[in-house]
Amino acid sequence: MFTWTSKGLAGLACLVAVAGCDTLPVAQQKGDAKISLTETVVGGLQIRAPIGFCVDHESSSSDGTVILPCRSLGRDGFDWPEPIAVLTTSIGGRVSGDGLGSPEELDAFFKSDDAKALISRTGVPQTVTVLGTWPQPDTFFVRVQDTSATPFGRGYQTHWRAVTVIEGRAVTITSGGYGKNQVSEQDGLKILRTYLTQLRAANSQNDAQTGKKGLLGSLR
Repeated sequence: MFTWTSKGLAGLACLVAVAGCDTLPVAQQKGDAKISLTETVVGGLQIRAPIGFCVDHESSSSDGTVILPCRSLGRDGFDWPEPIAVLTTSIGGRVSGDGLGSPEELDAFFKSDDAKALISRTGVPQTVTVLGTWPQPDTFFVRVQDTSATPFGRGYQTHWRAVTVIEGRAVTITSGGYGKNQVSEQDGLKILRTYLTQLRAANSQNDAQTGKKGLLGSLR
């Protein structure tokens, strides 16, 4: 059953706010130290970038990270990926029970003015339009348009978000165009799913050890 709690709602609101920020604070190089150009540890989770993408350590924090095309970061030896996009990850706290909420309540939350204000980089809900929501067995996908200014360029104004649970933690990831490069709805969802698959694979051993269920875990 896809369950919902007020604690889950509060945690999700925090995740939405972080994912909607203009920038993420620079990481503190302690426990979440740099690992490589394509991998790092954020919020206790292993982050692994898709092929052609690198972690932008200067724009990452202890609970969030930005992943950009390696070539855009001046990394020699990397080709431009297909599609050209930007990915963000926000790691929340541990989730109790079976997940974050029912599809109906998640849909209502993301379409509310409160959630739109959190998503908007200017805090103005009128800049945000939720183009659609698609609940899946372990992930809730949201298609968003945000006309407020973004450091990732106007190609990112229409982007995908995915809310899920990995290693017992609430996680929000986004994918959108980078700079002037627009990403089609299909390609944006494809790279989002690719990244999500890699996140799960990188943390699969920890997932098995925790014994935690993800969103809609009881339907598996």
